[in-house]
Amino acid sequence: DYGIEYGLNLCAAHDSGMPPFCNVPGAPAWCSSPWCYVNASHCALDHAESSYLEGEGGLHYSYATCSAPDSFTDWYLARTGTLQL
Repeated sequence: DYGIEYGLNLCAAHDSGMPPFCNVPGAPAWCSSPWCYVNASHCALDHAESSYLEGEGGLHYSYATCSAPDSFTDWYLARTGTLQL
């Protein structure tokens, strides 16, 4: 259960321990990295659009805002070949 506060209001490792990728031994590094959703219009740091919640006005997530490297995007691209999240 990702919950209503998933990714909102604070920098945290929101995916840590969450299925299907972060609740297994040898989970990817991004599982323990802090990130948060950001307002793309007001965020000067690196961020990417997410389709996790399609139709929600173009949610953008940022690891840079939380002073963390974004290893998720490279992992996702290697897995899917596309950045359609």
